[in-house]
Amino acid sequence: MISNAKISPAFEPFLAESGPNDKRDAIVIYSAPTEEKPSVRGRLHELTERLDCVKVRTAAQELVQAALF
Repeated sequence: MISNAKISPAFEPFLAESGPNDKRDAIVIYSAPTEEKPSVRGRLHELTERLDCVKVRTAAQELVQAALF
């Protein structure tokens, strides 16, 4: 068996007795890459920036409101 970094060492005993052309069942664990947000342009970009600003102001005002009440 050829040692490969993509195969877990836990499978060594299972694969040790197999020949190079032997067929075995496979367990494939695939981790999909994280999706990056597409860049927004134009009016949507302006609205997104405005929404972020409103969220920051809201958080600041909630702290003031909590102190008053």
